[in-house]
Amino acid sequence: MSFITSVLILVLAMLIQAFLQLNPSVFAIFYHNALGKKSPKVADNLSLYFFFGIEVFCAIVFLSIYFLLSTIFTYFPYFMTNIFPWIMSGIFMALAIVSFFWYFRTGHNCKKTTKLFISRSLAHHLTTCAEKVTTRSDAFLLGAFIGIIELGFTLPLYIICTFQIIYFTELSSFLIIILYIFSALLPLFIIHAIFLSHHNLANIQRFRIRKKPLFRITISLSFLIIAILTLISGII
Repeated sequence: MSFITSVLILVLAMLIQAFLQLNPSVFAIFYHNALGKKSPKVADNLSLYFFFGIEVFCAIVFLSIYFLLSTIFTYFPYFMTNIFPWIMSGIFMALAIVSFFWYFRTGHNCKKTTKLFISRSLAHHLTTCAEKVTTRSDAFLLGAFIGIIELGFTLPLYIICTFQIIYFTELSSFLIIILYIFSALLPLFIIHAIFLSHHNLANIQRFRIRKKPLFRITISLSFLIIAILTLISGII
């Protein structure tokens, strides 16, 4: 695997994370209700803890995977350099298909919505939790909990990013983790800025509906390219 290929995989992984929509969806509902019930200052303070929940979750997952992969690298180097890339390529190929057809719900009633892959009961639970956040701990736990729900799509991204860090020692692990966390927070920063520019939740939802085809294609295509790059690295 070349250094350029590694960097490209990292960039695509961060792009996918930035385009995933569960975090932005829940944050928009949370911040909309916080503004309605609290002062802007209090709503912003709660938002910081929502962001912090995401940051802590990302850091814990990265550290856990780093420890696991480092151990496997030490005791099973052949597996990590010759078999592991093929396994990850298959996983990313599957995610490319799944994300295109099932990440956003399809059907006649879903065309003009941003309904995601989660069950309707879980979606209702998240909405209720987002609307009822009143304390910093509530905001923190909500931010962390969303990360758990979307692990089916993000866990392979954490794994492939950690693999690049271990494989190429010249890559700064601290910088990559910071950039990855920033990519997860970037859409939330944008939504926060939109609210501050005097737009409301309905405006944001209409924007997300218009951009849904872009999100679907970008996520799916990025997964596919990562699969191809990982497969090529396995062959080489």
